[in-house]
Amino acid sequence: IPPEARSEAGPSAGTEEIPIDHILPRRSKILIVGESQVAENQLWGICKSLGLRKDQVEFVLDYNAFDTVSFASLWYNSGVAGILVGPVPHKVPGCDDPANTLQQSPGYPPTVKVTNKSGELKITKSSFRSAVQKLMLQIASAEPSIN
Repeated sequence: IPPEARSEAGPSAGTEEIPIDHILPRRSKILIVGESQVAENQLWGICKSLGLRKDQVEFVLDYNAFDTVSFASLWYNSGVAGILVGPVPHKVPGCDDPANTLQQSPGYPPTVKVTNKSGELKITKSSFRSAVQKLMLQIASAEPSIN
């Protein structure tokens, strides 16, 4: 999906919706890490409204999420299509800034920070929806077509 065909808010006028199965690689999921202001079932509802299935999303909604998620396990991991990062500590074992490391280091899946309008890491309904859509665009531009 070329970026000009879709906006961050969703499909452009006159553009057909591309099924998620044509974007996400098979047997891969989106990992959501960080403390959330929104209940997991509400976040799941947003994912569902955007066409994702339960088996395509994994939530680790804890401020100390990287205590249970290893950076090494994410590096060149074909089972993770993309990562959404909300509020997490600025330093975790083995990494000084997890969100920036995941975004800027080669070998990690496409990563999007979940931020509010002022740029603060915060998982709210609107920031989450926007981040999922942005991540889906990044995944679509990085993955070869499955057709």
